[in-house]
Amino acid sequence: MSKGEYLPKVLVNSVPKSGTHLLLQIILGIPGMKFRKATSNSFVFYADQYKDVKTIKSGDVALGHLPYNTNLISDINQEGIKHIFISRDLRDVTVSYMYFIINQCPEHIIYQYFTEHLKTNEERLQALISGIRLCGDDIEKYGFSSFPNILQLYGSIYNWRGNQNLCELKYEDLMRNGESQKKELLKIIDYLWDDLKHLNLSKTHLFDLMKKNINPAKSWSFRKGKIGGWQEIFTENHKKSFKNNFGNFLVNFGYERDNDW
Repeated sequence: MSKGEYLPKVLVNSVPKSGTHLLLQIILGIPGMKFRKATSNSFVFYADQYKDVKTIKSGDVALGHLPYNTNLISDINQEGIKHIFISRDLRDVTVSYMYFIINQCPEHIIYQYFTEHLKTNEERLQALISGIRLCGDDIEKYGFSSFPNILQLYGSIYNWRGNQNLCELKYEDLMRNGESQKKELLKIIDYLWDDLKHLNLSKTHLFDLMKKNINPAKSWSFRKGKIGGWQEIFTENHKKSFKNNFGNFLVNFGYERDNDW
């Protein structure tokens, strides 16, 4: 067999704004791995494309923002696809998503509403926490009637957390240089291969290649990537609204010990 036949089929599945392209760079640091677009028009597999994940071939790494789906689990297992899932503190996701819409995505359905109707980032952040409902002439003016809150938008993707048969990562651990990042990269290597003898690479060498391929400046959607950046923009009203809307979400997913934050 050629070395290429020992390369894995990899699905990088993520909550948006959680280090998707960071993780892609890491996997592309593996010699022979190549990026696999979802379709000719899309770089990422979305919910309605989950069946197409079966087309991932050895040596491919594909990106997905795919909600938890038992049929997808079956397809992944049947095709021998390696599923790497990454998530991030929902508060930082919310802040990053807000800046992404206003700075990088003028085609977004709520862009006009965000930039014309809402005048401050405080208002925009609140809209993502609470959701948006329009009425009357505003529906025609802005082209939509409602938009879900951030948990309604991405909560079903977070539901991959704690599942077996995947490699689960946290953005925060991957972003921290030192032992935390090293542990996560080694976790990925151990998940992808039982041994590396067919690749003629040591674990140390492969680790170095993956780490050296990290370059946030080459990610078009990267802004700051700061851990805990939400603390610089969340007001007390944002905190209260977040807790009221999402309850124990942060506690259940290990981002807080309790609701006293």
